[in-house]
Amino acid sequence: MMRKTKKADLAEKLESHCSEIFDLAQDTHTPTAYTVDGMAMLQALNEDHFKTFNDLAEIILKRLIRILRSPTFQAEIVTVVFDRYDSKNSIKADKRQQRGSAIPQNTSTHHIIGSRTVPHYRQYLKVGANKADLVLFVSNYTVENAKDRLPDGTSIVMAGGFRDAETVIKVTGAGQERMEELFSTHEEADTRVVLHAVNMPSKFARTIIRSDDTCSGTSPALRQSRTTQ
Repeated sequence: MMRKTKKADLAEKLESHCSEIFDLAQDTHTPTAYTVDGMAMLQALNEDHFKTFNDLAEIILKRLIRILRSPTFQAEIVTVVFDRYDSKNSIKADKRQQRGSAIPQNTSTHHIIGSRTVPHYRQYLKVGANKADLVLFVSNYTVENAKDRLPDGTSIVMAGGFRDAETVIKVTGAGQERMEELFSTHEEADTRVVLHAVNMPSKFARTIIRSDDTCSGTSPALRQSRTTQ
């Protein structure tokens, strides 16, 4: 039998060992790495703001560029970490099936083409195979279109969203590179993001991690803290 718990309980244990910061101070001199949960970004989208899959992916890319241009964050690199949806023996997959519908989680309901209209978005996201197809499309779109739009000296890293679970690709103004030191087969972005966090301090003095969906069930203060530290 599957035994459930709340991830927020673990978050509160971790937070007991550090102070809470409710406002992220602007810092124009600290090299910063910004990491975000990719599926949380997709879940937060307003479906009234896009029509096609290209529109959707473009919104994500623009938000990443906006983070890199933000004077508050002063981010030199943005990392997007996605969950995986292809594990054959996954407790999480069982949970996703409970949340979803009668449609098998390993069966896509729509084939993604950039110019194709996105179907009913909330229903579409209830199927694991649809999510897998979408994060692959968004990851490829970002890698293919970010290069000439990045602010000078910045980069975007995409992890977990490619066909090969391990693949991590960094996009800079000079092109693309595979970051093999960050390759991972972890299914959950919540755990995979730790690998990226511990890899950053050697290059950046500050690391910001945003993971909105981990905050369900916690107080407003904790939610605000977790999305700004």
